[in-house]
Amino acid sequence: MYFPYLYGRTAELLAITESAHDFGSPQQIFPLIEAVRPSAALRRCLDAVEKAGKEIYVIVNPSRGKLQAPSAQTLWQTEMTAHLAKSSVVRPTFRQEDSTPLTALQAFVKQYSGRAIGVVLTSNAIAPADVAAALSNANAVVFLMTSVNRTAYSTAVGSAATIDVEDNFQTEARNADYVGTKGQGTNHLTWTGRAGFSDFTVLPAVFKDGGGPTGAVAVHLTYEEPAELRVQHFVSTITSSGGAPSPKFAQALNQLVAQFAATPSRFRKSPALDDYLHQAKVGQYTSPERNKRLQIIHHLFTVARHLGL
Repeated sequence: MYFPYLYGRTAELLAITESAHDFGSPQQIFPLIEAVRPSAALRRCLDAVEKAGKEIYVIVNPSRGKLQAPSAQTLWQTEMTAHLAKSSVVRPTFRQEDSTPLTALQAFVKQYSGRAIGVVLTSNAIAPADVAAALSNANAVVFLMTSVNRTAYSTAVGSAATIDVEDNFQTEARNADYVGTKGQGTNHLTWTGRAGFSDFTVLPAVFKDGGGPTGAVAVHLTYEEPAELRVQHFVSTITSSGGAPSPKFAQALNQLVAQFAATPSRFRKSPALDDYLHQAKVGQYTSPERNKRLQIIHHLFTVARHLGL
């Protein structure tokens, strides 16, 4: 099973909303959402997930982005109460940090007793044996970030209940710096004996709030080869900041169209790919936000096809 880790920004949430019906039956794709904004968009996303009859993991103690202030966290918790209570939609997930005491993890497990839950470990601050003891009677999946001793926690908790969250997307400082194709990971092939596999789709693992003026436009499209997933970068030749985005999108999508014509079987069919090809055909181009959304959707569909969905 696949557990894409996504920050709860507009593009990510809308990608889930548009893809939820394709998460499999029985479900095999379970997004994990870390909220970084006020709750309204996330609540709409969860309503769509519920309508599709699917479930997703939601971190219940978010503290980054626009939710750093205690007052923002309190408001988020209040507004999310009804949605977090829906066991048929939300699998509550606890995010551990260096400063997190064991008692906080224990309280979370007690609060959501009897439900499927998740725990994200970002540091080694809580001993593996203590994590295992806290989860001994829980229906839990433990997400292991690259910053933890994965072997120790997998051994303590049991490998069948753990997932490595991989930073597969090779991030560049500027869109203009993306060139050609890059590897996008092999964990979709090597997760046997584990609860599943996870990555940040075609987005950076490190959370960064906000952004500046658009320089080059880049479209990152995932495709599958026998030994790995890969991503191809289509980048506009106009790289200067500012100016109308449409000519930049046209340049990037013209490259995509040329690649699709040369290797029509490279990219899995997806609504996102169809959308890009249609944009290029009619000369009407999307926004940066929807561009990001389409890249996520195409990645999800590519992994879904790998899983046989």
